Amino acid sequence: MNEEDRIKNSSYMPVRIMTWIVLIAIIFCIFIGFGIKGIPRLSMEDCIKTDITALDGSVEHYDSNHFRLPKKGESLLFTLTIPEEASSIDSPVLCFFNYNSVITVKYNGEIIYKHGQEKNAKGYTTGHTMIRTALPNHPTGTVTITFLQQEDNTLADFTNVILMPAQYSWLYPVADFSSQISLLLFVVFAVVSFEIAIFNTVINTGKTSAIQGFFLSLFCVAMTIWAMGYTGTMFVLTNDDTLSPYIEYMATYLLPIWFNAYLLTGASSYGWRKKVGIVLEVFYVGLFSIATIVHFFAPHHDGYLVFLQMDYIVLMLGGLFFIFLVFHDRTSVGKVFRIGMIIMLLLAMLEVLVAMMGKIIPEAVSKTITTQAVTPALVLVFQAALLADYGSRAYRSFLEKEEVERLEMLAYTDILTGLRNRASFDDKEAALLSKSNNYAIAFIDADGLKATNDRFGHDAGDRLLKNVGSAIWKGCKDTHCKGYRYGGDEFLIVGVDEENISSAVQRMHDALAETNTSVSVGTACHDRASDETVSDVIHRADSAMYAEKQKHHKRREDTV
Repeated sequence: MNEEDRIKNSSYMPVRIMTWIVLIAIIFCIFIGFGIKGIPRLSMEDCIKTDITALDGSVEHYDSNHFRLPKKGESLLFTLTIPEEASSIDSPVLCFFNYNSVITVKYNGEIIYKHGQEKNAKGYTTGHTMIRTALPNHPTGTVTITFLQQEDNTLADFTNVILMPAQYSWLYPVADFSSQISLLLFVVFAVVSFEIAIFNTVINTGKTSAIQGFFLSLFCVAMTIWAMGYTGTMFVLTNDDTLSPYIEYMATYLLPIWFNAYLLTGASSYGWRKKVGIVLEVFYVGLFSIATIVHFFAPHHDGYLVFLQMDYIVLMLGGLFFIFLVFHDRTSVGKVFRIGMIIMLLLAMLEVLVAMMGKIIPEAVSKTITTQAVTPALVLVFQAALLADYGSRAYRSFLEKEEVERLEMLAYTDILTGLRNRASFDDKEAALLSKSNNYAIAFIDADGLKATNDRFGHDAGDRLLKNVGSAIWKGCKDTHCKGYRYGGDEFLIVGVDEENISSAVQRMHDALAETNTSVSVGTACHDRASDETVSDVIHRADSAMYAEKQKHHKRREDTV
């Protein structure tokens, strides 16, 4: 295998590995998705009526599970009339999600489940919770669910209420097809982002690109964790109603940190705009650190919730700044990413406005924006645009690096023999040897090249040189030596010491014996205490080679 084939194979190996990993991950996710899709379940959406008890004691009735945004302290009563189809489900479990409410579930007037009362009494919020309440077999009558609202404007509907068999109820967060698809895509994107980072590191497209890939991976992982918390799919991994929301909150704080770091790493000439980005990054990191300290060390404080509104505000400011950056410097990102990012940021800021000022925004808009099936899809669009943009730039870097290696290979490789050429030795090897204490050089001259050219033609002479080059390559293989065509019929073997060189030269002679080709060899070693230059060592090796060639001539004359 020559130098060109080795470079080409080593360059394409990371691409092949990454492609296979992506394909395997996608196929695996598809199989899992089809398996989850077949789980028996019964939607209770059309069986729900809602009553809201306002702070003044008045009651508002809704003949569905859609209602106005409730206020903190208001009570919501959901009445579910159990349909006849429920009798076909073995060991039925009623599943639904809740956010920041104290819950009481009754079956035909009897309390069967309570949640959040103790936390509420201690001043803690209940956070995002998955409720799974077992019902008796062949249930009939009604189920009533009472929510005591703990936060303003955080519940606009009571959706995705499902009756499932107990053995499958742990898969409730991914029981609907949209949740399955969004979860699988998020996982695939997280895997792909890691592969891109590894890809950049392995092929060494550049330090900046590799660091960007690292921050991109962290961002995609944080995005995946946030999406799993937001949609409730985190509960597939854990039913801890404290751990799941806190992981989601942590991801919310970490997202701008990693994304801003990704942007700053790629920014080389943004001027004052880069300084603004650095200020934002410091603020993001500081806010996350303070929230974490308060959360874990201050008693009776949910630090991530205390500073969440401030985090929203900073996120909006950062989003506006980045939109300005994208429009001002269109060369900083690709077109696909620019479009996807702008759409995503505008929708994200609209959702933040819904969370912060729910009473101002029309109810129809708030319900559309906060639908859990919509927001993950929008985030996936943005993440796909981000990965596509970065992946295309990484691949361009890969192609550019490959082209540089190809040109370097052409410049530093002897086309006839496949060995490194004189330019490679002068530009690279000589500099390395000048910094080394010990090394050895064998100077090799092909015997009878001129006579072969004169008698049989230059094609025969080229075959002779190819034989020598092939023998030198075989001699250097697995010996840590390097072979060079130094010029014309002259070659060099460079090794770490005399023993190393002797082994390579002997293996070269063994290979030459099979082709009936002979060479003259002279060896010289550079001593640790010597002040000789590389040229001096080559000159001594050349002199030793010439002396050996004279001996060859004398032996041939004596034989004649």
